[in-house]
Amino acid sequence: MNKRNIQIFLISLAMLFLEIMLIRWISTESRIFSYLNNLVLLACFLGMGLGCLLSKKEPDISRAFLTLAFLVAIMSMPLYIPLDGRRVHLFREIPLLLSKFTDQSIWYTPKFGFSMAINALAGTAATFILFFMTAVTFFPFGQMLGRALDGSKDAILAYSINIIGSLAGMWLFTALSFINTPPWFWLAVFSMISIALLITKGERSVKAWLALTLVVVISSFGFINASTKSDIVLWSPYQKLEVRPVSDGADGYSIRVNGVSYMSAQNLSEEFLKKRYDPLIYKNAKFSHYNIPYLFKPRAEDVLILGAGAGNDAAGAMRNGAGNVDVVEIDPVIYEIGLLLHPEKPYRDPRVHIFIDDARSYLKRSGRKYDLISFGLLDSHTPSSSYNNVRLDHYVYTEESFREAKGLLKEGGVLTVAFQPNHAWLAARIYKILDKVFGSPPLYFKLESDYMLGFGGVVFVAGDKNIIDAVSRDSLNGERFLKIPSESTKKIFEEPLKLSTDNWPYLYLKAPAIPKMHLLVMAALLIVSALIYRRALMAKYSISYHFFFLGAAFMLLEFTNISKSALIFGSTWQVNTIIISAMLILALFANLAIARFRVDNRLVYAMLIASVLAAFFLPLSALNNISGAGKGLIASAVLNLPVFFAGMIFAMSFKNTACKDRAFGSNIFGAAAGGLLESFSFIFGINMILLMVGGLYCLSLIFLRDA
Repeated sequence: MNKRNIQIFLISLAMLFLEIMLIRWISTESRIFSYLNNLVLLACFLGMGLGCLLSKKEPDISRAFLTLAFLVAIMSMPLYIPLDGRRVHLFREIPLLLSKFTDQSIWYTPKFGFSMAINALAGTAATFILFFMTAVTFFPFGQMLGRALDGSKDAILAYSINIIGSLAGMWLFTALSFINTPPWFWLAVFSMISIALLITKGERSVKAWLALTLVVVISSFGFINASTKSDIVLWSPYQKLEVRPVSDGADGYSIRVNGVSYMSAQNLSEEFLKKRYDPLIYKNAKFSHYNIPYLFKPRAEDVLILGAGAGNDAAGAMRNGAGNVDVVEIDPVIYEIGLLLHPEKPYRDPRVHIFIDDARSYLKRSGRKYDLISFGLLDSHTPSSSYNNVRLDHYVYTEESFREAKGLLKEGGVLTVAFQPNHAWLAARIYKILDKVFGSPPLYFKLESDYMLGFGGVVFVAGDKNIIDAVSRDSLNGERFLKIPSESTKKIFEEPLKLSTDNWPYLYLKAPAIPKMHLLVMAALLIVSALIYRRALMAKYSISYHFFFLGAAFMLLEFTNISKSALIFGSTWQVNTIIISAMLILALFANLAIARFRVDNRLVYAMLIASVLAAFFLPLSALNNISGAGKGLIASAVLNLPVFFAGMIFAMSFKNTACKDRAFGSNIFGAAAGGLLESFSFIFGINMILLMVGGLYCLSLIFLRDA
């Protein structure tokens, strides 16, 4: 491998690794990016694309390192300002002012703030500072990649090495996630990759080496000192977990997830409560949402708990004499916390069987029947992937999911759902779904928040109506319960409301529409992109619309593939890695096909459009009815066949274009545009995006001569 190809590999490796690292880290520390979860990705694409288009200018790699060092500093250092009587972090909390709009549900929105206009302005400004710095970080890498690709004698080989480097970057970060490494370790690995790149590049600039050293120094002080000394800080493949003992630890442990306190490992044992607390707390302990399911099914023989967390729900099952308890938890580190630290040690009980899996995936593949199925507080703030707008829990609360759960109930079985809605319409949606699935309205009551008895919220109970009515009449007369619906809430429950489904899984969105928060950010992005295009790009650097539409279509195709794969195989981080890897490997096979054979462009376009339409018309329910290895093979073929044909078209066009940097930059800009178009799934659903994919590929055909 010659020096240029080694550079392409190292640049691609560094860019993909840095991209995933910043998506993970920024979305954790500045929580607004968990709700605008592809915004960091768009910033990466914007910087890379602009760099490729301006690759004729000499790249200054020190600019990337200096910007990255500054980004680490402002996110991890204590940059607080006084606001409404409290200290507020400029870049971790101020962006949350964007969440003041009421058309979508976002938990733990800030209490500070002023008018809606000022909230939107302040939140947008802080968000875009982070967005801009992320884009600037990737700009020099895009320049280096563009120059390397443009100077290559074999375009297909160079592009293939770019794909292999990207795969290596993703797998390297996946390996680090698997062993639960923290961000400072990620940055150390990135620094080593950068050193190899600088050496290969023959970089002699003192400024570049000093800038990279500054990254290491700032990260050492910033990341390591970011949390208080009293916390145990752990990074799982999904989120940041901060564990803190309550009192002396006998009470249990509080667990902050991505900076929010909504999980715990509590001691609610009878012995402990009698000794430690007054009689009223002990008396009301049976009304904790960890104990309530067993009022309806005392001493249940078979229990399924979805979203088991650190073990509170499993401990409740043990206290109430459950026989066999299957618990499902997606995050292996949260399970380890419960295994090691939970005061009641439920995960060490031989009656408890743990499954580290996505709750929806377990419902699909489980063949067992249960007396009681309990949906724990598994409402999530974590995105399923940086390539879509779906959160980890979206597919758990759809109509199809509850039907699958109902199918696992024994005769006389009961299903309970604990949830904490911050809008009445959110509670109404779950109520209506359960009503439709079970054929009768669920019992629905509210719990007051009490740390020792649980985080409050509401409980829905569906299933055997005779059992539910009897318990409601005889046992649920305590003062802690506020029966719902009341007269005021009946009106909300009677209003038309779109139910969440596998095609439209947006539980936290009030109606099919692009959320105001997304519209505001999209508008700002379009304005910024237009200014960049007008002022920074001269005519000779103009975008190739053929490659632009190819990039936009491929990004949307990736979005639909990941979303549908999450339904078929689960929303775990391993599935996301496998799906993206499969798409990149198919692109390699497409390169090989173009390098070996002469192919008719029109025939490939016809096969591409046909495969997109096949994916659109084939219902996912048909794939779910297939069992065993056949399901994986058929699903992968249906979902990924368009990827292969799209890869062939890109490879043919890239091979023949005169300006490789212009083509690649235009393609990345198109991918950023595709990331914005993804928001239309909020209106039309996920499957309709495939029609947009087909339309964009048709546009790329129209502009084929522009390649």
